[in-house]
Amino acid sequence: MNERIKLKRNELGLTQAQIAQKLGISERQYNRIENGASNGKKPLWLKLSQILNTTVDELLA
Repeated sequence: MNERIKLKRNELGLTQAQIAQKLGISERQYNRIENGASNGKKPLWLKLSQILNTTVDELLA
């Protein structure tokens, strides 16, 4: 899961701080999600998938 998120983020040229800001969470919290230490809630995954131009299923596959 974390590699897919990181790959999509890097493809878009975005930093963890930029994604966290768009999600309205701390950079630390986003880092935990990207590294698999936290799962986050469904609305967060929906918003993240929109930011990364992908689907939740693709992020979680």
